Amino acid sequence: MNLKKIGVIGLGKLGTPLSLFLASKGFSVYGYDTNKEIRNKLKKKINPFEEKEINNYIKKYSKEFYISESIEENIGETEISFIILPTPSGNDGVFKNDYIVSALKKIIKAIPKNRKFHLINITSTVMPETCNKIFSKIIKKSKTKIGLSYNPHFIALGSVIENMENPDLLLIGSDEKRTTNVINKIYKKVYLKKNMGFISNLNLYEAEISKIAVNSYVTMKISFSNFISNIVQSSNFISDADKILGAIAKDTRIGKKYLSVGTKFSGPCFPRDNIALTKYCHKINSSYFLPKATDLENNLQINRYLKLFNKVIKYNKLKKPKIGILGITYKPNTSVTEESPGIDLINRLKDKYDVSYYDPYISQINLKVKKEITLKNLIIKNDIIFLCYEDKNFKIKKNLIKLNQKKKFLIDLWNFHKQNSLKNIEIINVARKTKINF
Repeated sequence: MNLKKIGVIGLGKLGTPLSLFLASKGFSVYGYDTNKEIRNKLKKKINPFEEKEINNYIKKYSKEFYISESIEENIGETEISFIILPTPSGNDGVFKNDYIVSALKKIIKAIPKNRKFHLINITSTVMPETCNKIFSKIIKKSKTKIGLSYNPHFIALGSVIENMENPDLLLIGSDEKRTTNVINKIYKKVYLKKNMGFISNLNLYEAEISKIAVNSYVTMKISFSNFISNIVQSSNFISDADKILGAIAKDTRIGKKYLSVGTKFSGPCFPRDNIALTKYCHKINSSYFLPKATDLENNLQINRYLKLFNKVIKYNKLKKPKIGILGITYKPNTSVTEESPGIDLINRLKDKYDVSYYDPYISQINLKVKKEITLKNLIIKNDIIFLCYEDKNFKIKKNLIKLNQKKKFLIDLWNFHKQNSLKNIEIINVARKTKINF
């Protein structure tokens, strides 16, 4: 079996970086996507996405990254297929498999008759039981022996290749020894000089559970952090959630990661994975109260920010204040706005207040509110500003507001700016109690 050639079906925001990442490790990668525009851009060595890391990898490794014009062409060149296709959530929160099922049926037809073995590696996130109950039944119809593995990656948009270069965990799920051996050989070539202790070899079902369970646990830590932050704001004592969480994090049983001051969890993975795990547990009559409680706590956060916002208005006797939203994507270095606190705040405030926003990572989006061109414009125009994520572009300079200008209020959801560090701008942090009865 030729391990040097790998096919990638699906060249989206994960598929393209993964293809280039594998090409950087010495593999010849053959990519295919139904989107002709993406294929053409990659052929011309143009980055189709905002992921900045892709630019350097295209320049360095595009010679080993070939674009196929059809699945048939792709399968004809490779015996290993990484499938990285969308599995959108339905209205019930359950992941849909339509794109993968369609691709599997085409792959089976495209496999050459003289081929003895073909490996299909599912990288998309799927619901537990999907590989055994759906995908396995499809590939059994093939006359060629097909190995099936489940190998989802833990990445964040804006740092996809970096996350692949330095994984905390690599899941490999398979029910067959041969398939497990092939996938492990590939990753041993990828991570040649590293200790391979971050790889977990499981069966298909175990890997499916592990993928969404990891994200569900992370969201639980985020909701716990917000829970502590809420206690601080609700109490009648001057206190700082950052210090409390810092102390808790020193316990090695808990750890620092994701235990810090910040907004609700958002983006394309965390919310939907947590909901999916809840739905699956409910389906099999297993307890689901823990992930459900995590979601309930998360959904309370926007109301908490607005409660503090109303206190600022009342305490300072502001009349019809103008509102600025600093950051509407769910994190820096990406244009993705799914479940973002910035979007939620705009939707909750725009009917009653004059609202505008600033975000350097967004070019076009229809929110029916004004986009400010610069950070300075946003600060000067508005009376109350919400800072919705940490970013170097959001660092406000001391001399931005002149002393003779109207006082501003910065509701900092991330403890990004230090208290009293800005002239004529009062910083109010959702995780820090600085005034009694406020």
